[in-house]
Amino acid sequence: MGFIEAIDYDDVVDYDEEIKGFKREINRLLQINSRTDYYIEDSVFGFGLEIEVSAKVQRTHFMFLIAMLNNIISLVNYRGNFVFDRTIKGDYGFEICLDPLDLDDCVDVYFKIREIIDFSNGVLSVSKDNSCGLHINIKADERIKSEKFRDLFNLIDCNDDDTYAFNEYKRFIDLGDFESYLKFQQNIANKYLAVNLLKNNLIELRCVNSEITKENFVILLKKIKKVFYGEID
Repeated sequence: MGFIEAIDYDDVVDYDEEIKGFKREINRLLQINSRTDYYIEDSVFGFGLEIEVSAKVQRTHFMFLIAMLNNIISLVNYRGNFVFDRTIKGDYGFEICLDPLDLDDCVDVYFKIREIIDFSNGVLSVSKDNSCGLHINIKADERIKSEKFRDLFNLIDCNDDDTYAFNEYKRFIDLGDFESYLKFQQNIANKYLAVNLLKNNLIELRCVNSEITKENFVILLKKIKKVFYGEID
């Protein structure tokens, strides 16, 4: 009786097609969207987060990746959705888009997500080296935008690398006043500035370091809330 020659898996599976299949499975799992939709309750002030995440998609740890993504999905639940992002470096980039949460819930949910990402040991990453960042969306109509723009803009400290991060998509440009800044975005920069004024009823602070510590994150959120509500506890 002869021996049956072992078949090398790599000889019968097209690696590129396999990775494409893995990515399709991730798309289905995350129910990936092409755009961000925020549910904004008019009576509640909150912080809507966009968390940019890079994923390594490889056969050796694919089931582990799926398990980590399922943990994130369970945590996000009804609070938001997932959007594909081609600007993020790595095998697969996506954003976790959270509807506005109050300060305590915002901190709690964000760092639970970070705990999952940290546990993944590099399979998932929010590192700025992968062009990942953290965007904070703040409810504000056009009148409030013009009134609060400068105060919010002045919170940004370009030398504070622990709190803020910049790249080609998140530039810090001080154009003086609200009208000139808005005009520059509309005509030249689109959304690619540290502060985005182009979303309806939102100011988007785009330059937050996604690896920010909990202590610095709380300080930043309190500063933002103070801009809009004055003194807070």
